[in-house]
Amino acid sequence: MFQGKMKAVTFSYDDAVTQDQRLIHLFNKYGLKCTFNINYDKLGVARALIREGVTVAHCKPQPCEVPGIYAGHEVAGHTLTHAHLPRVSDHEVIRQVEDDMQKLSELVGYEVVGTVFPCGDFDDRVINIMKNHTTAAYARTTKHTDSFEPQTDLLRFKANVHHCNWDKLFAMAKEFIEMKPETPQIFYVWGHAYEFDIDNSWDKMEEFCKLISGHDDIFYGTNKEVLLGENYTRRECNQDLRILFIGNSYTYVNELWNVFADVARGEGYRLTVDQVTKGGYRLSQMNDPENEKGAVVAEKLKPDAYDVVFLQEQSHTPVSNQEAFFAASRSLCEKIRAIGARPIFYQTWGRKDGNQDLETFGWTPEGMSLALAESYRAIGEETKATVSPVGDAFLDVYKNHPEINLYHEDKTHPSPAGTYLAALCHYATLYRTSPIGVKYHFGVENDAQAQILQEAAHKAVFGE
Repeated sequence: MFQGKMKAVTFSYDDAVTQDQRLIHLFNKYGLKCTFNINYDKLGVARALIREGVTVAHCKPQPCEVPGIYAGHEVAGHTLTHAHLPRVSDHEVIRQVEDDMQKLSELVGYEVVGTVFPCGDFDDRVINIMKNHTTAAYARTTKHTDSFEPQTDLLRFKANVHHCNWDKLFAMAKEFIEMKPETPQIFYVWGHAYEFDIDNSWDKMEEFCKLISGHDDIFYGTNKEVLLGENYTRRECNQDLRILFIGNSYTYVNELWNVFADVARGEGYRLTVDQVTKGGYRLSQMNDPENEKGAVVAEKLKPDAYDVVFLQEQSHTPVSNQEAFFAASRSLCEKIRAIGARPIFYQTWGRKDGNQDLETFGWTPEGMSLALAESYRAIGEETKATVSPVGDAFLDVYKNHPEINLYHEDKTHPSPAGTYLAALCHYATLYRTSPIGVKYHFGVENDAQAQILQEAAHKAVFGE
């Protein structure tokens, strides 16, 4: 049931083209809702297509334009580059689907939970990978069904009709309007907005919008609202994530992995955590199978062993020896993706005033933090891996809330409050959910301090 109604109408339009804006004007005029499916890496690309002998514009908005254009509707994924998923490797399927959704989530400021198969291409292997290694809650195909009954396999979801099939579109609409069902029914329409330019069928689309809209017994919603429910969050159907932390004492002090797990479990997520850590260790050592801990990492990185791996470099190596940091990071990201997991970098922070290393290297706390952030972001962009911006949140709190001590007495390692801040950033980065208001508190003196750290983590991850 949809807000007490038995019938729901939803739309799905692919590719994120400039014609979407005219279509959105129609949808808004008639009170209709749509999901727009976007290839993140193709945003900003301008070109033309030839369809049925007609040249039409196929121009994508700039990333900064996306939140404004699609406000009031839903953004979903369409893979990073419009990839034909059955033709690519397992880890490339994960990257194309999950990274597209994650980047779009960062762009629009809410969880992107659905995707669409480019050209309708998928197979059982692709579905299995998506089910076990991505957070996609639904995926639309290009197959059709004449039934309005809700579907149970949301990763192979079939639409009812493509809008270009005008006769069937209007016939199904009239049938749907006249129905008086006793069980929920869904009418799902899809297409590409540029197709209206091919035969100048904008008037037909407005006629259809006028026909299907304004019925008191029909709920008009996005794909997410109709298929998953308005209050859906990813945790409700989230698989048990298996998460590995690789790092040194910045990770094992206060057992960051357990604090992170307590934060996530307190919000309803299911996960298991594991760790390989040793004081002073660099990622180059963790990447070396001949090394004591590197051998442990090699043993753990087996196919399908983990879904997510956090990587934390020695605290100044990203600045003092960036070449070694980049080389080890590239290799580890490749190994992590080869087992079907997703790498996330744990960006650390600068030393506290008074630490001897600042004088040795000629740094300030802020200068070291900014240099570390730049290095982590650079390797994140190169490897197309997400970065958890813990260092940004640390610097924010260090400068603006000195009453909260984030540092151990050695002025480098995290205090319990510092570990809690890192856990909050990791939580927001992985689940694309604001940490403000999370139930679990650790290492803080009161609720007010917890809120300050939660707000700092939110700002660092979401830029708000």
